[in-house]
Order: sequence, then structure tokens, then C-alpha cells
Amino acid sequence: MAVLPDYRLYPQVSFPAFDEDGAHAVAWVEQHVQEFGGDARHIVLMGHSAGGHTAAFLALNHAFLRKFGADPSAISGLVGLSGTYVLVPDTDTLRATFPAPYTVKDWQPIQFADSEAPPTLLLHGADDKEVLPEEAIELRDTLEGLHVQVELHLYPHRGHGATVASFAPIVRWRTPSVQETVAFINSVTGPR
Repeated sequence: MAVLPDYRLYPQVSFPAFDEDGAHAVAWVEQHVQEFGGDARHIVLMGHSAGGHTAAFLALNHAFLRKFGADPSAISGLVGLSGTYVLVPDTDTLRATFPAPYTVKDWQPIQFADSEAPPTLLLHGADDKEVLPEEAIELRDTLEGLHVQVELHLYPHRGHGATVASFAPIVRWRTPSVQETVAFINSVTGPR
């Protein structure tokens, strides 16, 4: 089963409000997913681009999740699709989205990586110009250094949207994102 929560965006809100929305969603899923036939003990967080940031932030920042009534041990896996994990605000819009007094130590998901991180699958277009693949490589290397199960797949000649676009049947041929995601989810939750 999949739950697709929405979250507020800049300029309506700035950090940490959108991650708070995500944490509320995780807590809701943990409390209600069994009503819909889901398993609250095996949740996989997944997101693309900014959603990949939020998914990684929540999967790695255990204290933040607990603050909103969610149990980090229920997170069985993380799937990041072209996500930003080592974000450095380099535009006026990004600086307004991640304002002072917050710093990279507050908003970069990689800052919260530890040996309790869930198994992770990172999918990224090798030609992504919006979120450079080096961010996924850096997160992979950090998780490997912590002995966390992590896979990284870089898709040659693919840009920022290719990882998520392949979930649409008409362009599924562009990347193996769907197959790799399903295999990963099955490996961390058990076959459904």
C-alpha cells in the first residue's frame, strides 16, 4: 500500500515547516495504516527532489520524528529519487527557504546519518543539473562508512526528472527505477 501525503512549499512556508508536515504524515501512517491493511512496523519513506530531501531528513533525523509522535524504528527503508541530501542554499529563493537561524547542521539530511539509519536506495540521473549526483554519492559514502545497507544507481544520460518519470507506464523504459524500487521495498519489508 502507498500513502502519498502532500506538504506545504516555499513561499507559503520555510524550513522546517515542510519537514514538519512530513513528520506529521509519518505519525499518521503509523497510527492508521493498519486500518487500510498496511503494516505500521514496515514503513518505507520515498521522495523525489525536494520530496527526497524530506524523506531522507525524516528517515535519518530520529529525534525530529519522535518530536511529532512517530517511531523511527518503524522506518524500514528510504528510497531517494534525485534528492538533495547535502543542500547548500546558493540562490535567494533557497536562502529564503532555509533561513537563519537555521544552518546546514539543521537541514542537511546527511548531518543526521548514523548507524541506526534504515537501509537506503538512492536513484539519480548521472546528468542531473538541478541536484548534482555528487549529493547521492556523498550520502552513499557516508552510510557505507557507518555500515548501513545502501545502494546507489546512477542512470547514464538521464536528468533530474528521469528517476520519477519512469514510474509512469508510458516512459517506464527510461530507467529501471520501478523495478529497483520494488525489489528494494520487498527486501526491507518482505514480499507482498
